[in-house]
Amino acid sequence: MNLTSLVFRCLLLAFSSLMVAQPAMAWDTKKKVAQDDVDALQKTQELLKDAKAREAYAKEHPEAQNALDQVKKLGGTEGNSDEMFSISAEIMQSIVAESGGDVEKMQAMIAQATKNPEAFFNQLSADQKAKIRKVAGEIEKNNPQAK
Repeated sequence: MNLTSLVFRCLLLAFSSLMVAQPAMAWDTKKKVAQDDVDALQKTQELLKDAKAREAYAKEHPEAQNALDQVKKLGGTEGNSDEMFSISAEIMQSIVAESGGDVEKMQAMIAQATKNPEAFFNQLSADQKAKIRKVAGEIEKNNPQAK
């Protein structure tokens, strides 16, 4: 498995663990995303982007702590880890948009992405792929054994 693929898998883990564990995400699976859900989405994206909030949240949620630990380990530096979580927030926004806000579709997309990350990666925007490749390059530069 190449480093870009490993980084992407780690991003999916971080995103999916926060999506599942986030209590603010009180998704109603019988409807499309309502305003409360939009607010919850924004809170979750903020959580993904805010290191202090992630740490506080992870202390209370083992799934999130596991994801945070794996991202930190792979990222190697705080900057790389922060960038990985920022990319996860972008991917989350893309999933919501692509699913049309249908919660069941979002859950199915996440499940499929974890089963076949390479196919999901290929569906990302060119900008998202470039960001993932860039952070993978930074990880490799800072830790040549990460290959």
